[in-house]
Amino acid sequence: MQFDPRYATIPGMAYMLLRRVALQNVNLIEITSTFTEIHLFIDERNTQIVFDLLFQIFLSRKDT
Repeated sequence: MQFDPRYATIPGMAYMLLRRVALQNVNLIEITSTFTEIHLFIDERNTQIVFDLLFQIFLSRKDT
């Protein structure tokens, strides 16, 4: 995922994402990040779960 640099100043942003993924019982194989990006390596069978979760977190809130 790539973020706008303004998200770098929000405390707990990575925690919020990782917590939500973990609550879905998705095994995070590896996590890498930069100033404006985070990469979550997961098993292919969990792709839809994580995609739906990210859509819910970021895109559904944009419309409201």
